[in-house]
Amino acid sequence: MIRINLLPIREAERQRSGRQFLLLILILLIGQGFLLFIVHGNKQEELKQIRSQNSALSKKLKNLKRKTRAVTKLKGQQKELERQKSVLDGLIEGQTGP
Repeated sequence: MIRINLLPIREAERQRSGRQFLLLILILLIGQGFLLFIVHGNKQEELKQIRSQNSALSKKLKNLKRKTRAVTKLKGQQKELERQKSVLDGLIEGQTGP
């Protein structure tokens, strides 16, 4: 024989369990959003620190390049002066006196 339940108990239980499930999903989504907010804040702070380190290293690199250019320029001048000295030494040796 077929049993038909005319009492709305099962329907009410189903609605209540559906609401509980939706509430659980909502709580989990809010928790996940909060967690992502915290992680995003930490990553932003790390990015800020890395950018400050990058700018400091860039300034240091510019200073080193400027010093390197000065050293290269001085070495070029030294070679030029050595060439001039060798020319002058050659002239002095080739100079004949009375």
